[in-house]
Amino acid sequence: MDSVIEDPSYEFANTKQFKISKIELSEKETKIHLDWNMPEGSWIKCGRDAFIRNSETGEKLSILSIENEEFDTRITFDASGEHHSVFIFPPLKNDVEKIDYNDQFFGLSLHEKKKEKSKDIPSDVQDWINAALAQVKDEPIENYESDEFFSKKPAKIIGYIKGYDQRSGFDTGIYYASNVLTREDYPVTIEIKEDGRFEADIPLVHPVKSNFFINGKVVKFYLEPGQTLGLILDWEGFLEANYNYSRAYPKAFIKYQGKLSRINKEVNTIEFTEFDYSDFQSSILNSELSDLEAIALNEKAENEKILQNYFSNTDLLEKSKEILSNEKDLITATRLFNYVMSRKELRTQHPDNDYIKEDEDIDFYTFLQDINLNKQALLVNSNFSEFINRFEYSDPLRYQFKYNNFVPEISFLDYLKSMDINLSEEEEYLLKSKALKPEEIEEYNKKIKVFFKKYAKESEAHRKKYVTPYIEDHVFIDFMEPWHKKDSVLQNQLHLKNDLIYDITKVRSTKFDIQMMNESKVAYDYLKNQSATIENEFLIKEFTRIIKEKFPNQPKEKQVVDGDPTETTIAINNKIITLPDGKPKQLFYDIANNYKGKILFIDFWATTCGPCVATIKHMKETRKKYKDNPDFEFVFITDEAQSPLKNYESFTKEQELENLHRVDTDTYNRFRQLFKFNGIPRYIVLNKNGDLIDDDFEMHNFDYNLPLILKKYK
Repeated sequence: MDSVIEDPSYEFANTKQFKISKIELSEKETKIHLDWNMPEGSWIKCGRDAFIRNSETGEKLSILSIENEEFDTRITFDASGEHHSVFIFPPLKNDVEKIDYNDQFFGLSLHEKKKEKSKDIPSDVQDWINAALAQVKDEPIENYESDEFFSKKPAKIIGYIKGYDQRSGFDTGIYYASNVLTREDYPVTIEIKEDGRFEADIPLVHPVKSNFFINGKVVKFYLEPGQTLGLILDWEGFLEANYNYSRAYPKAFIKYQGKLSRINKEVNTIEFTEFDYSDFQSSILNSELSDLEAIALNEKAENEKILQNYFSNTDLLEKSKEILSNEKDLITATRLFNYVMSRKELRTQHPDNDYIKEDEDIDFYTFLQDINLNKQALLVNSNFSEFINRFEYSDPLRYQFKYNNFVPEISFLDYLKSMDINLSEEEEYLLKSKALKPEEIEEYNKKIKVFFKKYAKESEAHRKKYVTPYIEDHVFIDFMEPWHKKDSVLQNQLHLKNDLIYDITKVRSTKFDIQMMNESKVAYDYLKNQSATIENEFLIKEFTRIIKEKFPNQPKEKQVVDGDPTETTIAINNKIITLPDGKPKQLFYDIANNYKGKILFIDFWATTCGPCVATIKHMKETRKKYKDNPDFEFVFITDEAQSPLKNYESFTKEQELENLHRVDTDTYNRFRQLFKFNGIPRYIVLNKNGDLIDDDFEMHNFDYNLPLILKKYK
C-alpha cells in the first residue's frame, strides 16, 4: 500500500503553527511531514505524546520516532520561522480512509489533495441573521445625554463563526454582564450551535462598549438597549490569535451587521498606547508621586495625538468621538488612582521606602475636575467600572458609618443581682466586657450559650422590661452620617458637584449597607433620605428595587434562640431560590445529586484565584473538624482553564480536599450564568433536598452561620 499524499485535504484544523504537507504510507511505517511556520524567537519541543488516530474507529497509534531529531529537543525559530519535521508512526491498516493528527488536524484524507473551502456565509445563516436584525424597530439613541440613555429594553447579540467545528473543543462563549449602577452580576452564556451560529440576550441598563469571550479570545462590541447586533467571526481569526499568542480576537476577522455596525467599527478600530505593567511596582517604589503624575500625563498626551490623528483622517459619528475621548480621560484618571492605591498597599512590604511613606495631598485629586462627572456617556466605556470603583474608595471619600451601641439602663448582670440570684465567679466573668484572644473565642461562645440556656427565663424578663420598649426607637447605625461627610469633602476639598457619578456611588453602596439593616423601617428611612439627594429618576428606581428585594414587606419580627441575646436576629433565608430549567441546571444537579440528603456548601473556585486559595487554606482546620459530618458536606467546583491540572492536583492534595469536580470551561460558563457570578470565589448552599437556599453565602461567617443553618435545615 505504499503511497504518498501531497498537501492532503482535511476537515478541520485547530492550529496554524504548522501544516501537514505530506503523508507517506508503507507497510513498515506512516510518516507525517510537518512544515512549521512560527514567529522568530519562539520554540518547540516535540515529545512522545504525539499520535495519529483512525477518524472512524478512534483507534490510536503513538509516535515511534522523529526523523533526524531526538524527542524533547528544543528547536528555536530564526527569522524565517520555518522548520520541517517528519514524525514516524506505525503502519496504518489498509482500510483506513481518514486520520486525525494529535487533536490538531481532523479528517486528514489518505486519498485527496487539499481543496479550497468556501469563505461565503451560507445563505440560510445570513437569512437567519437578517430576519433577527429586521425585527429591531427602534433607532439607536441620538446622543448620550438623551432621556432614553437608561433603559432595560431587551438587547441581543446574534452571529456566526465561519469554519466552526465542534471538534474545536468548545460550544459556548460568555459575556460577563453586570449592572455598574448596583454592582449586580449576571453573566450570560453564549451557546454555539453545531453549524457555528450563536445568539444571546444581553441584559443592559444603558449603552456599553464592552467585550465577550469565545474560546478564550476577547471579542469587542458596542450595544444599546433595544438593539440587536450581528457579528460574523471566522475560525481563522482564532487561529491567528493563537499563533500570535494574543487574547484579543483580531479586528480584521470581525464583520459587524445591523444598525450599530458603523459605530462598532469606529470605536473598535483605534488602539491607545498600551501601559507597561511589568515595571509598575518598580516605578512606584523608585519615583516621587509627582513623577508618576508626569508619566500618566505623558501617556494622556500620547493618546490625545492618536485620537486627533484618527479624528482628522476618519469620518466619525459624534457618538464614536465621545466614547473614544471619554476612554482616553478615564485611562488617565484610573492610572492616577491606581498609583496612590498601590503606594499604600506597598507600604507594609516596604516600610523603609521613602518614596511611598507620605500620603498624597488633596490637591493630587484635581485631575477629577478635568472630567465632566455629570455625563451619562462616561458609563458607556468598559473602563468606567474600574474608574468608579477607584473613585468611591479613594481616601478623600473613604468614610464608614459608626455603630451607636444601645446600653440598657440596667445591665443583665445587675438585673440578676437585683433578683438575688447568686452567680459563680465564672458566670460573672462571662457577663463582663472584655477583650478576647482569638483562641479564646470558641470556648467563650460555648460557655455563654450554656449560661443563657440556664437563665433563659430571666433573660427574657430583662429583655421585655429594659430592652424591647426602647430598642425599636434606637438607631444603631446612622447610615446617612458618612454621606454627609462625603458631601462636605466633595464640595469643599475636591471642589466637585453632587453630580451623576457621585450619585451612582450612593446606589452602588446599597447592597453592602442593607446587609447591616435588620428592619425594614431602617431600610425605608434610608431609602427616603438618600433618594432625596439623587437627581436621576432611573437611579432612584434601581436604588428602590435593591431595597425592596431584601425588604419587600413591613418590619420583620426579631427571633430569640434559646434565650441567647447574641442571636436575636437570624439572617437565614426563609425561601427557596428557584433555578431556571435548562442545560445549566441539569449539569449542576448531575454533580449535586451525588450528595443528596446532606446540606451542601459549594465553593466555585480556581487555583489561579488568590482569594479562593486563601479561603480554602483558612478553612482547612474547619474541614478537618467536620470531616464525615452526617449533616453537611463541602463541595468544590472549578474548571480546567482556570485550574491547570498540575497545580490543581498539587493544591487539592496539600489541602486534603474532597468532593472535587474539575469541569470543562463550557460547563463552568453555564454555572456562572445559573448562579449569576462573574468573579470567584462564589459560595452557595443547598438544603438536604437539593434546594438552593443561599446563592451568595458568606464563607467568612461560616462558624457563626453553621449552627443557624443546621437548626433550620437539619
